[in-house]
Amino acid sequence: MPNSSSPSIVPVDEPARTLEQAAVAPGFFRLRLHAPRIAGNAVPGQFVQVRVTDDVEPFLRRPFSIGDADPSSGSIEILYHVVGKGSRRLSERKAGERILLLGPLGNGFRLPDSGTVLLVGGGVGMPPVYFAAKSIRGCRVCVIQGARCAERLLYRDELVSLGIPHRETTEDGSAGSKGLVTAALIETLSDFPPDETKETVEILACGPPAMLAAVADIARTHGVRCQVSVEERMACGFGICMGCAVQKRTSGTREYALVCVDGPVFDATQIALAHSP
Repeated sequence: MPNSSSPSIVPVDEPARTLEQAAVAPGFFRLRLHAPRIAGNAVPGQFVQVRVTDDVEPFLRRPFSIGDADPSSGSIEILYHVVGKGSRRLSERKAGERILLLGPLGNGFRLPDSGTVLLVGGGVGMPPVYFAAKSIRGCRVCVIQGARCAERLLYRDELVSLGIPHRETTEDGSAGSKGLVTAALIETLSDFPPDETKETVEILACGPPAMLAAVADIARTHGVRCQVSVEERMACGFGICMGCAVQKRTSGTREYALVCVDGPVFDATQIALAHSP
């Protein structure tokens, strides 16, 4: 049976100590924090809400996927792309500084314990994919990763050190196969006998909305189970602001789920993804 995606743990407001911050690609930073209460309970696919500065501005916390958690050392990692004021202020934080975190939040991946797992990641969607790759036990695992260019293939060295089969695609052809990660996913699924894909293969994916929609369509075509980790703008992170609603795939009345509390991981058949029929 799959491992639980939503442990019965109440999120904590934890003052975390910055251990290390480093640029891993132009505009991308990896931040390691000492947050033992969060590290002890986090599962792949969950996230934290980060108070990026002690100043009044920016006021709202920012959500970031947990890219790794080590209960023995009490540390967690997040990897983020600087795209605005909040992430820019976070990139300026130094080792030893205190950063307030709320987490772990949301429902993570239900990690299979048998069969084959295809982990599909695009761009900054790689942190939960890497965390899942480290955490899965008892399965064959293959990571299929896509990015715009070679320097944006995040976690490359870490995946190599794990010894997990790893396929790369880049849109400009600077590393791996030229094209989209979805093409590599189709090729990988084509290597399995049809009866095996339906029974023993499952896809876990995180990335841009269009990528997730395409992955969900591919999974449906091949009769493969698929979980997607959805990214949405949110203010609170625990279901009060209602700003992260996504439409469910239902017939008749229109219904919505909240990414922060019902997700961010969903069964791909349960929600209406961008460009998905």
